[in-house]
Amino acid sequence: EEGAKAVLPIKLKVTTFNVLAPCYDETVLNPQDSSQWRSRQEGVLQHIQTLDPDVLCLQEFFFQDHFMQLFNDTLGKLGWVADPPFRNRRQHPPIDRYVGRHQQRTGYKADGLAIYYKEGTLELFDTRPLLFKDAGDRVALLLVLRIKSVTTSPPPPHSTFCAPLTQLIHIKTGHEFIIANTHLTFPHHEFDIKMRGKQMEKILTFLHDYTNR
Repeated sequence: EEGAKAVLPIKLKVTTFNVLAPCYDETVLNPQDSSQWRSRQEGVLQHIQTLDPDVLCLQEFFFQDHFMQLFNDTLGKLGWVADPPFRNRRQHPPIDRYVGRHQQRTGYKADGLAIYYKEGTLELFDTRPLLFKDAGDRVALLLVLRIKSVTTSPPPPHSTFCAPLTQLIHIKTGHEFIIANTHLTFPHHEFDIKMRGKQMEKILTFLHDYTNR
């Protein structure tokens, strides 16, 4: 249209990966013994390195010290950093590094979700957690992302919700978008299918309420 400004396309690479938590791996007899699963997870990390995503969504992320240390230390060498206390962010330069957010499942489950994003490209604007305590103890990690702009507004106050909803911002454009990472119940039978629908309904309801706040 006349007078309209040209909008350049924005390309961001988003990768999603179920890393198979050792507590669910039938080949692992003792998930606490890292020697039984380390080789497989090192292969996962090598593959992630070749993909070089702007945003990385992980499912079945194992909330165990050795597992988290492997991911945080390995990704740290690639410029990835995680939430404190796993790594001191001030030890790393602010450009082209990756920052992680994690959400463990409820009901004493050992796995959960993780999302990492490139801090040089995306700025964290807001984070919200969403827990499905009445829907299979699943969780959603929701990131509201914004492609960074030179000037950014302060993040809105956090709500009492619990699926990490993280809002990030783009240095060049300021465009805002939402990344939702979850791991739905596997549809073994009809009950699970209904449970999956309930889980998705919770996420969509939250997104609707959030975007219309």
